[in-house]
Amino acid sequence: MCVAEGDAQVNQNFAQKRFALRPVIATKVYFLMTAPLPRPMKVSISPKFLSLWGGLLFILLIGTPGCGFQQPAVELKEVRIVGLDRAAVNLEGLLEIKNPNDLGAKFSGYRYRLEVEGQLVASEESRQPFRIPASGTVVLTIPARMAWEDLWTVAKKGGTGRDLVYLLKGTAFLDSPLGEIPLPFSRQGTFNLLELMRERARQALQGY
Repeated sequence: MCVAEGDAQVNQNFAQKRFALRPVIATKVYFLMTAPLPRPMKVSISPKFLSLWGGLLFILLIGTPGCGFQQPAVELKEVRIVGLDRAAVNLEGLLEIKNPNDLGAKFSGYRYRLEVEGQLVASEESRQPFRIPASGTVVLTIPARMAWEDLWTVAKKGGTGRDLVYLLKGTAFLDSPLGEIPLPFSRQGTFNLLELMRERARQALQGY
């Protein structure tokens, strides 16, 4: 069979092009088969976002009839003198907190100041957290000290023989999604400094 020289040249060029394309096509198929699959998206929620929604939920609970959150009732039931020493008069305040809700309540602490005749004689802050169970009641003991020197300074202004007026007031801090909610408390009463000094002298004679 005779093949023209021009036809042979065309056939040869076509074969070279056909076989030259094979590696390129195979490479593209191999790349598609070995390409890594896309990774699943990770969704992260900001703590600020959670806090915002928690606050909105707290507002809805307060405003929904029948589901409203009631603030715990805080009352300073009693203030009493529990001891006398050489430096000060020791007091205790009994702070009663009632939780009327079906959920427990968490407090982050409390702060108080003690005044005698309008003059500050003691103050303190506690950041020890505590919890109150649902529909429960907790009584906290708040310690306070009045220095003899401060009491004598206050008493001299109005006379040492009369009763002195004290005021113990403060704030309990209720935790909530909106932050701390301050719940105030206070109690006022009187005491006689001369009677306390006589009692202290009696104890000193007995060796206390």
